[in-house]
Amino acid sequence: MWETLIDFDRLARDEGENWVSGQVACLSPEYRLCMVEMSRGGSDSSTWREFDTTTRAFVSNGFAVPEAKSDVAWVDADTLLVGTDWGAGSMTASGYPRIVKVWRRGKPLAAASALFEGRSTDVAVRSFVDQNGGAQPFVVRAVSFFEAEYHYAPGLGTPAKLPLPLHSNIEGVLDGRAIFTLREAWDYQGKTYPQGSIVAYDLQRGTAEPVFAANGTQSVETVAVGRTG
Repeated sequence: MWETLIDFDRLARDEGENWVSGQVACLSPEYRLCMVEMSRGGSDSSTWREFDTTTRAFVSNGFAVPEAKSDVAWVDADTLLVGTDWGAGSMTASGYPRIVKVWRRGKPLAAASALFEGRSTDVAVRSFVDQNGGAQPFVVRAVSFFEAEYHYAPGLGTPAKLPLPLHSNIEGVLDGRAIFTLREAWDYQGKTYPQGSIVAYDLQRGTAEPVFAANGTQSVETVAVGRTG
């Protein structure tokens, strides 16, 4: 049975704003705490507020990101990764965040600590965290609309760039392995891995497990790859 958690029409009336719902980012595996995005009239700029699905209410004095072009990701119940407008020079030429910071509960947003900085010429820098086997934080540096670097930040330490081509997509993490789809052929150590292949990259050892060719019938032998800074 479906249950209403947030009535945006009612919220708009109560707050005197034309709120339009956006993305919802929930902390797995409980999915109790969620960051809810809403914009005024469907604007590109939005606010994010913390919502508790158990109490069915916004969290009093919880996480709240002011109106801007922003991106958020949960690390744990008391930690968010945030990309937003941090002030002069913090946005790309395309108008999106280029700096990701770590925001701890109980601290003001202004006290968040920098995790990664992209370049002003990038399209955007965003983060995501896979919770398979514990928090697995990544930063994605979109150097163009079709090209991206992936940086892995275990323990929220200095992110390390994964040695994958710019035309690739991360699908998630499984048993400590980041699963990528290649959108271009990958030439590595004298071998070519076809476009459309799936790579299982071991985040601890810095090696790639067997990948499968684009046609799904031919396995490609294991490749050793080292993480780079």
